Amino acid sequence: MASVDPSSGRLAYDVCLSYASEQSGYVTKVAEDLRSHGVRVYFDRFATEQLWGADLYQHLSQVYSEEARYCVVFVSKAYERKLYTRHELRMAQARAIKEKNVYVLPARFDDTVLPGLPSTVAHVDLRSTSPAELSALIRKKLDLPVEPPDPRPWPRTPLLVLGAVLAVLLVAVTLWKINSDDGSSDDATSEAPATLEEATGEIAEPAPGAEVKSCAYFAGTAALPPDTTLVLLKSNISAGGGTRYVETIFGWDEPTKNARRWRGAQYFGDGSESAGQRYRIELMVVDLDTAVAAIRTRQDDLINGLAGQGRVLDTISVERVPGQAKDDCPGPA
Repeated sequence: MASVDPSSGRLAYDVCLSYASEQSGYVTKVAEDLRSHGVRVYFDRFATEQLWGADLYQHLSQVYSEEARYCVVFVSKAYERKLYTRHELRMAQARAIKEKNVYVLPARFDDTVLPGLPSTVAHVDLRSTSPAELSALIRKKLDLPVEPPDPRPWPRTPLLVLGAVLAVLLVAVTLWKINSDDGSSDDATSEAPATLEEATGEIAEPAPGAEVKSCAYFAGTAALPPDTTLVLLKSNISAGGGTRYVETIFGWDEPTKNARRWRGAQYFGDGSESAGQRYRIELMVVDLDTAVAAIRTRQDDLINGLAGQGRVLDTISVERVPGQAKDDCPGPA
């Protein structure tokens, strides 16, 4: 059931926006236009002070599953690849399934298929829709008056300036914390803290050398010391094995419940993209606070920086073959 503000008897937000940072320019214009028309919109860049020091994973779970009347999902290839957007989408889908009402409003930058969001669901095509036009459509959905868009830019108020300063400070602190060794996600694993040396784990499925399509599930067992969690690393052996891309296991934020018998997914591109390539998959233990700090930035380079902050427990290689995996390997709702 959606969360209602007891003081007003209504939801905290009229609409929340779920997007990948690559599309932030467009989405920012939509958010600013909505706010200028009095819409209570959840947009992370408007909530810098609220987010500072918060457990972002739990905060976003609450916002996207309980606190808004509608959730606009900005579908793109970048959206499909990212940890935090997939988490937001799962929370929004869980709300829609529970209440059996229209909640998720897709807006497409491209034709990317998202798990659990069929292409048959009516959407807005952003390739032919301006930010002001999308804002007007959202306000119509909310049954709010729609006026001609204001051509003037949003004023640079002191509050917005303060928010920008806090955002820079938050990213700078997290960058220092995660990349204090050498700042590179491509380098070999750094010397792990003593507590990480106590961890053990293995990749039990699939078998080494297994064939995978566009995505595949990985599973195994682990024994972790307190305040640590698991991530999966992916690197392309055929391309030299450079950058190691980080993907969390399912339920990574509750390792005491989910890591003993863990499960996760890795993604290898759509259809026949990258077919014939060999990939290395590594199971790594990392500090839980460090993982939370990286993921809350929503920045791929900082999330992938976790590859240099843990200890590898097991490694296998897999072979990419043509084909699309069934349902694109969705995680738990």
